Formats: sequence, C-alpha cells, structure tokens
Amino acid sequence: MPQIQFRLFEHSDALSLRQVYESAVSQLTVGEYNLAQRTAWIQASADPKYWLRVLERIQPTVTLVDGKVAGYFDLQPDGLIDHFYVAASFAHQGVARAMMDEILQRAKLCDLSETHAYVSLTAQPFFTRYGFEVVYRQNVEVGGQQLENARMCKRF
Repeated sequence: MPQIQFRLFEHSDALSLRQVYESAVSQLTVGEYNLAQRTAWIQASADPKYWLRVLERIQPTVTLVDGKVAGYFDLQPDGLIDHFYVAASFAHQGVARAMMDEILQRAKLCDLSETHAYVSLTAQPFFTRYGFEVVYRQNVEVGGQQLENARMCKRF
C-alpha cells in the first residue's frame, strides 16, 4: 500500500501541479470531453504567471504518494472545492479517495454545513459516491468550447 501524505503548497510546486492538472485533463477526461474541449480547458490557464496566481489564491494541499506529487486539492472557507486533480499516472490507486476523505474531515473540523464544487462529467460519479448531489448542470465556455459540468453539494 503506497504511503499518502498531504502538505501545504509551496511556490516551487507550481510546475508539478501544472503537470498533474494537464495529465488529469488530457488523459482522464477522454470519455466525456473531446480533444478540442480538453485542449481549451488546459490552455485556459497555460500562462505560468496566471497559473501561479491561481495557486496562490486557492492555496492547495499537495498530495504525495511515496514522496512523489500525485495530486492536489483545496477547500475554501465557504466550502468550495475549487481544484481537485489526480495525476493520470496515479489514477485508480486510492489517491482521490484519500484526498476526498481529507477534504471531508477538514470540512467537519471547520464546522462547515456543506461543501460544494463545480464537477466535470468525469468526476461526477466519484463525487456522487461521497454523498454529493447535483444542484444544477451548466455549460461553461472555455476558449471557445462548451464544457458541461455540474454544481454538486454535500451537506453535513
């Protein structure tokens, strides 16, 4: 069983987290989004300065498996999970489960009444298994492409 650890984001993680993000979007969402949609999704935050600003804003938690960056997530004070990504090479190995367990534990410790996220078609079944329910579905335009997702919520 791999050893999964969490630590706070550091500026030096920006490239590693970008690689996690790109591999997750480009490889794990193939069944739900076409190439043009995946490319637009990745390119929307491709500028390194913009990417670093995003990470500074969300202050993610870095997920390590045996010391290697395997994913990252955040939990905002209002209960929003803004980013939740697992590198494609670590998919289906329990990393996402460990990350969600950590998020839900933190949400309870913070006495949040709910947590919510804008969830891709790919991740919706996973979030549903954790008790999240679809509040509404939407199409968002990213780089000229329409991407469907859902606002999902879990109440405590």
